Amino acid sequence: MDRVSFKNSKPKWDGGKSPAANAKAILPRLAEAYFAEGDKLLASQPTLEEYHELRLATKHFRYLLENFEPLYGAGLLSRIEDLRAIQRILGELNDCAVTQQLLRGRTANGLQKILESQVGALSDEFAALWANRFSPERRRLWINYLRTHAGRRPRTPRKPGGRAVRLREEPGEKKPRKSGTR
Repeated sequence: MDRVSFKNSKPKWDGGKSPAANAKAILPRLAEAYFAEGDKLLASQPTLEEYHELRLATKHFRYLLENFEPLYGAGLLSRIEDLRAIQRILGELNDCAVTQQLLRGRTANGLQKILESQVGALSDEFAALWANRFSPERRRLWINYLRTHAGRRPRTPRKPGGRAVRLREEPGEKKPRKSGTR
C-alpha cells in the first residue's frame, strides 16, 4: 500500500456505502499518513515552520475524528486526547516562533536565549510524547480500532446481577412506574 501524505490526502467518500463503512476505509489510512508525517518530522532537524505544519495537520485530524465520535463512541475520545496533547505542545512551539519573529532585530538577546531554550525543551517534550502516545504498539491499536469499531453499538453497562444500568432517560421517555403506585 502506498503511503499517503496526510497534508495532501483527499479521501474519497463512497456514497453507496454507509458512514461506518466509509470511516473504516478512510480513517485508518489517514491515521497511517498522519503518523508517517510525524515520524518524518522527527527523523530530521525540523524547523519551527515544519512543527507548525504538523500542528495544523494534528488539528485537522483531531477535528475530523471528532466528527466521527458518534460512530465510534467513547473509545475514540482517548485517541482524540492524544492528538490534543500533541497539538498543545506544537502550539507552544508555534507561540515561541511567533514571539521570536516579533523580537527579531530588537535588542532582546536575553529573551531570545530564553525562547531558544524553551524551543529546545518543547522539541524534546514533543519527541517524548510522540514516542509514548504513538509507539508502534499503540499505532497498531489505533489502526485496528479505526478499522473495526465504526458503527458498533457500545456495550451496555451492567450491574453485578447482570441487569443493565440505565445511563440516562431519553427525551420523551416516561419513567417506569414503581409497583403499587399510581
